[in-house]
Amino acid sequence: ILEKPKTTGLLAPLRMGTFECIKCAHCTGIIKGDSIAHPTKGTPIKIRGHFTCNCSNVIYLIKCPCGLPYVGQTSRCIKIRLNEHKSNIKNYNPEKEKLKNEDAAKFITELSVAKHFYHAKHTAAQVRWTILEQIKMPRGGNINQQLLRRETFWINKIDSLSPRGLNECFGLRCFL
Repeated sequence: ILEKPKTTGLLAPLRMGTFECIKCAHCTGIIKGDSIAHPTKGTPIKIRGHFTCNCSNVIYLIKCPCGLPYVGQTSRCIKIRLNEHKSNIKNYNPEKEKLKNEDAAKFITELSVAKHFYHAKHTAAQVRWTILEQIKMPRGGNINQQLLRRETFWINKIDSLSPRGLNECFGLRCFL
């Protein structure tokens, strides 16, 4: 009986999950594997795609050292968004938070991760992350609206709304 040779190199099927690009600063924080454990139930959640920190139009998960999840979305390259999260963590100042009431909803959402990391005494180097999904739209589709819809889906699936997670809120306007 002849065995089918195993395919290697460029012809090998891509593994599912989030993987290192070329060892950038964000690669050390990747949650590796083709699935993640649900933060409260422990059940596996399959990652359906092959991702790196060079991907854009993604829904992503950040986990803090104490295990609380945060689900976010970005149309930009994920490493740019991770830079923003890490910068917010490094520069978080509770006094500045009081000054930003004019755009409260955006501000609260923007800094919920940084606020938690500050109060829990975590550092930006402790950010762990993975991509949950990459959105592919037909030409002419509204990518931002679809990202918001899928972010809402994942916030519910992961159960990442406060107090079980770091998401403070999510919008329903994207469904109208």
